[in-house]
Amino acid sequence: MSLPPNTCLYINNLNDKVNKEELRAQLYALFTPYGKVIDVVARKGAKMKGQAFVVFGDLSGATTALRAMDGEFFYDKPMHIQYGKSKSHATIRIEQGVDAVPFGAKAGAIVNGKSDKVVMSRAEGEAADREREKKEEMEGTKRAREAEAEDGAPQPKKSRTEDEDEDEMEIEDDE
Repeated sequence: MSLPPNTCLYINNLNDKVNKEELRAQLYALFTPYGKVIDVVARKGAKMKGQAFVVFGDLSGATTALRAMDGEFFYDKPMHIQYGKSKSHATIRIEQGVDAVPFGAKAGAIVNGKSDKVVMSRAEGEAADREREKKEEMEGTKRAREAEAEDGAPQPKKSRTEDEDEDEMEIEDDE
């Protein structure tokens, strides 16, 4: 079955004896020469053993990597590589923004009103959560300042530090 080109590559027939973190690092190193690698998703659950996804920044890098590496031996086994069935969470976030895919969304989740299968790593989700929290914090601070300005409440003045107080010159009265 031939799938349409995608920036996400699906790789199977990987050696399932390799440590997950080592597998991710080695796949990253192996595929980086073909283009910018955005994410490598490798899990060790029963359903995902011997499989991984490599997400590229552009289609040309993914296509070049697929053509060059399909069938190449990696940890004593020939890799079987094909385009992913759907876009990864990383790709969707780049195209539509951080809030397009919530952390923890599962494959087959509804994304922007469409049912779409997606792939995401935990690190990617944690980074998105931090970005979202930072954005919400910035918006909250901005709203608080705007509300104070509308109420006519005085803006907080800068408090003096002890060092600033010591620098002041004392004036004595001559009475």
